[in-house]
Amino acid sequence: MTKINYNIGFIGAGNMGEAIVGSLLRSGVVEPSQIFIHEIRKDRTNALKAKYAITSLADNVSIIQSCDAIVFAVKPQSIDQVLSELAEKNAFQQINSKKLIISIIAGTQIKKFEKHIYESLDERKKNLIPILRVMPNTPALIGEGMAGLCANASASAKDIETVQTMLEAMGNVLKCEEKDMDAITAISGSGPAYCFYFLEAMIEAGVRMGFTPDSAAHLA
Repeated sequence: MTKINYNIGFIGAGNMGEAIVGSLLRSGVVEPSQIFIHEIRKDRTNALKAKYAITSLADNVSIIQSCDAIVFAVKPQSIDQVLSELAEKNAFQQINSKKLIISIIAGTQIKKFEKHIYESLDERKKNLIPILRVMPNTPALIGEGMAGLCANASASAKDIETVQTMLEAMGNVLKCEEKDMDAITAISGSGPAYCFYFLEAMIEAGVRMGFTPDSAAHLA
């Protein structure tokens, strides 16, 4: 696996954020010293630090300042507040070197990030802050994921390649246009959940036929 000489920051570190962290470290794409998180839940922060030997930072501005690639992994209902607070603190205006902005937030278009990040920036500054959108899925937790990847006009081929390398640590990647993202969300993003329901139904049927839950699960 190709190594990436980037510091990677996570704004939010829920299940999917952890899946990316774990995959990056297991595959050797980065070292623990290259991973930074800011997560508002202290118990979650402490658990991830203990499990992966990664670093937590005090706030989201520190993530922007300290990292070369920033993964936004908060809940969809929280992203407007997160971006607004960063914009109010001039976190984006102060950027003077390349920063990859990566969103894994379902149903959130790139233009929402552009609205908050690019306001008052000239073209040179915009090109320093490419925005890429990713739709991962839960099989990434075991390195068998499928992710859709698209980018805005500020992203270079190298930027896209870098993010693709990160995602390949979790499984497979399909480069696409943003118009395809809703369909990808429906097929590979949400699809595994229906497979889980199907397996649960098979296990329940096995139990009704006399198998123990463990045996039914093994058979299914």
